Amino acid sequence: MQSKIEKIIFTALTALVSTLGYQALIYIINLNQTSIFVQVALALYVYLMLKILLLYDLHFKSRGSLARARLKHGGITRVMERNFKIYFSTLLNRTSHLWQRRNFGLYFNYLLLPTLIFWSTTIIIYLNFGFFKFQQFFAFFSTLGAALLYWNIKEIFSRKKEIVDSDIFVMLTVCKIYAAAVTFGAAMAILRNFCLPPQYFSLIVFCVSFSLIFQALFQHRLTTVKNLTAAFFISLAQALTAFFVYANWGFNFYTAAAFLTVTYNLLWGSFHYYLDRALSLKAFVEILFISLIVGAMLFGVTNFKARLLDGCDYRNLSI
Repeated sequence: MQSKIEKIIFTALTALVSTLGYQALIYIINLNQTSIFVQVALALYVYLMLKILLLYDLHFKSRGSLARARLKHGGITRVMERNFKIYFSTLLNRTSHLWQRRNFGLYFNYLLLPTLIFWSTTIIIYLNFGFFKFQQFFAFFSTLGAALLYWNIKEIFSRKKEIVDSDIFVMLTVCKIYAAAVTFGAAMAILRNFCLPPQYFSLIVFCVSFSLIFQALFQHRLTTVKNLTAAFFISLAQALTAFFVYANWGFNFYTAAAFLTVTYNLLWGSFHYYLDRALSLKAFVEILFISLIVGAMLFGVTNFKARLLDGCDYRNLSI
């Protein structure tokens, strides 16, 4: 019961800070104060990442460090030497979890989704200068995503299991799909805003896709050479798709991001079924059919003749 109350308080504080932070960013950028906008965004990001570090520290720290140090060095007669060794030994023991390779990787693994969601939302808020409703829309859903993420990260750290339980994995998958969509959209928007070629977008999509798949493999303890190779080729296919989407899609980068999310979900979903040894023709056809329906809907509502900037024409570029 106490643990649940702690999670509720921790998640509520995260949601409150995220809400106030995004509202501050919206207010600042709509005043056209770019430098202050960047400074506030950096401060907010550092705060959110330190909260995850705090969670990690509270659940993985070594308890009783001072008592063990006193027992170990209590026989030293000289007071100064004894106190120095006790405090030094306590410090090393207290922070040992921060330097263990397995735990260190665990901590950094759970920085990925909050980082993608936060910076992608920040970019979208920045690009939608003056479009208050769009800014509020993404701020609201990114706050929900952050709250759900921090709730589950605290639960993962408290359980201290090598493999993430299925109930948490499902909720993280929802956050992952949103993170992929908002990241693809933000990347496409910011690159097109500066008329950069599609190769940059393909590289970003490749890195994001591979990172998301690697995170899932890490959570299942399936980071084998075979699985990482499959993740590489899935990410490569996603990057090639991103190249042609970036070069040919119209003004609406929201539908482009949704389309890339659909293709990512198709590729990763099939691979996930394979890892669970549940991939069958029926399961693949179901995923493919749903993807085709959503893809057709996105194509139907997209005007491919509308361009973000008339001077940016990517359709004649080659890979």
